[in-house]
Amino acid sequence: MLLVRLPRIDVRLSDSPPGREIGAYLCERARGIYFNRVAQGILDIPGRPADYLRGRSRQAVRTNLHRADDAHLTCNAVHDRAERRSAAIAFGMGESQSLIIRASDLFWVACNPDNENVGALWATVDTEWAMLRFLVANCSEARYALHTTLVNYLSTKGVRYLFAESASALLLTPGLQYFQKLLGYRVAHLRVRRSA
Repeated sequence: MLLVRLPRIDVRLSDSPPGREIGAYLCERARGIYFNRVAQGILDIPGRPADYLRGRSRQAVRTNLHRADDAHLTCNAVHDRAERRSAAIAFGMGESQSLIIRASDLFWVACNPDNENVGALWATVDTEWAMLRFLVANCSEARYALHTTLVNYLSTKGVRYLFAESASALLLTPGLQYFQKLLGYRVAHLRVRRSA
């Protein structure tokens, strides 16, 4: 009954490389079921970056962002392939060729005052949709800082939705489910619609 009652959201993707990449992920099937579309955690991206942090439901996000500020953490974009490869290996991503080759993907690291990487984020961004491919950090405040940096960036680009490249939200560990809830994600089924 829970699955039947979940809302459905149309995913409109462009024919750009990021759109095709997200579409390929959402079109993977097993036994006729598009399993990457079922009960996914979806974040609605606000029209203005400041709107994301408003309200009581974002108190945990604001608290952890204050801790990130107190720790003097910064989030920096990484464009150099060698630097991306080094950070990817350091955080257990392995040598992902798509991450290294496709410059259009976003890759950010969180750095402490000693210029040490304490977190990393990788995302593929199309016109309306973005897919969070990897988010890992040595401390919770770095995770919140990286995620909020991504949300702010997507808001300025007019992206409407963000989802994580992961199992159905119902199959995530309780810790990840709770983390998504604090960040403002909701659960919905996805339907792919390709646009020009």
